[in-house]
This record gives sequence, structure tokens and C-alpha cells, in this order.
Amino acid sequence: MGPDRAIRLVQPVPAPGRQGLNTRRTWLPFCSTMALLLVIASSALSAMPRAWVEIDSTEVTIGDVVHATLNVAVAPSHRLVLPDLGADLPKLAVTFADSASTLLPEPTRRWTYKLQAFEISTHTIPELTVAAVSASGDTTRLTTEPVAFEVHSVLEEGEQELRDIKPPLLITGGIPVWLVALVVIAVVAVAVYLLARYLQSVSRGRVEPQPAVRPPTDYVREFTRIESMGLLQRGAHKEYYILLSDTLRRFLEEHCNFEAMECTTAEVQAALFRARGIREEGCGRIIRFLERADLVKFARAIPELEVAEGEPDIGREIVRVVLAELEAIRAADAAAEPVAGPVAQER
Repeated sequence: MGPDRAIRLVQPVPAPGRQGLNTRRTWLPFCSTMALLLVIASSALSAMPRAWVEIDSTEVTIGDVVHATLNVAVAPSHRLVLPDLGADLPKLAVTFADSASTLLPEPTRRWTYKLQAFEISTHTIPELTVAAVSASGDTTRLTTEPVAFEVHSVLEEGEQELRDIKPPLLITGGIPVWLVALVVIAVVAVAVYLLARYLQSVSRGRVEPQPAVRPPTDYVREFTRIESMGLLQRGAHKEYYILLSDTLRRFLEEHCNFEAMECTTAEVQAALFRARGIREEGCGRIIRFLERADLVKFARAIPELEVAEGEPDIGREIVRVVLAELEAIRAADAAAEPVAGPVAQER
């Protein structure tokens, strides 16, 4: 071969379809890796503790019920401290409806409340804070987003004022119904008066039995009775705390003169601060006792056995301290009263 002859290298020609196959083999591991990372990321996000509020309707009329559900996604081992919706929503009538829990797609606990508004306006459920306490004692505060709903009037569209009042109904002959009703009421009143006089004459000379005087409740003994029922040993935590809470509320009704049985814990706290004779430290101890009971009754929290077993001791101590403080106030009032009788004056 001479020096002036060029040498040409021939590249092998790939088989048809071979280049596309190599490209697919390059992209397939990359796409699989990205999909796996997305799944891991979404799982990590769903596993993060969070709280949110859902409502079943965003537009209602006055008096209609809106079901609001507080959702908390957190590990089942966490103990939750819920907000007081009655205090957070003072313009709404709030009633607890139900509670539930699910495990999939993530562990979630739900509490449903019935809300009723009686004012035409835009009502907003503000940010609610839920405290999640882990088994090690660490506290995480979860905050919900605000949720709003509209409350409209019951008047139909286009109506500006109330419908006209119908004229009085007349009986045939021109006699108004109100006159007939007045005559009937007068006849019934006379009949009732005569019947009462007759019964009074019959009952004269009859000695009415005196109602039995009910002895005052020994609330210290009542807490001891609940302690001896063995409810904790049977796992009846909710019934145990219901009895403890109701006993303390009846004691407050009897000795502090306010309706504690029908009040929320926040309302009991406000009434205690207004009550005369109970110190701030005693008020705080009572409220903490009722809040622990609310967690078991409404949030289905399971208290530690040692804490639950010590609740009757705390209840008995609260009763003794409050009775002692009230007795001290009565003694001070009696000592401050002026002494009856003539007062000798020195001349």
C-alpha cells in the first residue's frame, strides 16, 4: 500500500431498534428511583403530626346545625389536650356530638361538634391549638387553619320585611274569637277557684306528713365509696372519672351556690373566680381535677394508673379545704355583726 492512499475506518452499523432499547434501559432506573423518592416523601409528610378542621356546610340559615370535625393525625401513643370550643366560639352554641379514630391512611382521631349560629354574619372558627404529649413527656402544639361559614336570613329571596299579619278571625255572626276565648277563660277560672275551695274544705283537719329531712351529703365518704368500687381494675376508666367529676360538681353546687352540673369546665372556672371564699390556688386545683376528667370522658384518654388511683385523695382534700375556707368566712361574718341590745355609754 502506497503512502498516498488513505485508510478509511468503517464503524459497525447497530441493528434496527437497538438504539431505542438502550435509551429505555437508561431512563427506566431513573424513573423508578424518582417514583420511590416521591412515595417516601409523601409517607414522611403524612406521618408528620398535624391538625385540621372540617365542616359539612359553608352556607346555612339562622339556627341550622353545622357539623365541625376536629381531626388530629398523631401517633396513638400520644395524649392529647383539646381546646375548649365553647370558649373559642362565644357567639355560637357548641355541643359535643361524637368522637372516632382511624388507622388508615394515617392514625387520626376525630371529634365532631354541633355548631349553631343565631346572628346573620360570616362566622369563623379560629385557629385551634391541640397539645400532643408523647410518652416521654415531650409536648407538640398543633394548630389548625381558620374555617369560615356564612349564616343567612330565613327570609326568602326578594323579601324585605316580615309578612303581613292576618286580620282577626271572626265567628259567624260578627263575634270575634278573642271575646269567646275571654269568656271561656273566665268560666275555667271560676271552676278552678270553686274546685280549690272544695278541696281545701275537705283537707281541713287533716295532718299533712312532714317531709323527711335529707341529711347533708358526706362528700369525703362519697369519694371513698368511688375508690372502693374497683372500676380501675376492670378498665372502666370513663365511668370512674364520670363519678369523680359529678361528685365534685354536686359539692360545688351545694356549697358554692352555682349550677356546676350543667356547666362546662371553663364556666365552672369563671364561677369559682366570682365565688366568695375560695382562694386562687384552690380554684386552680379544682379546674385541673375537672380537666383531667374531661380528657378521659370526651377525648377517651387513658390516664396512668398511679395518677388515676390518686384522684380520690385529691377530691377529698379539695372538699376539706373548701369547707374549711367557707367556715372561716362564716365565722368572720358572725364576728363582724353588731351585738344586739343597749350599749352603755360612759358619761
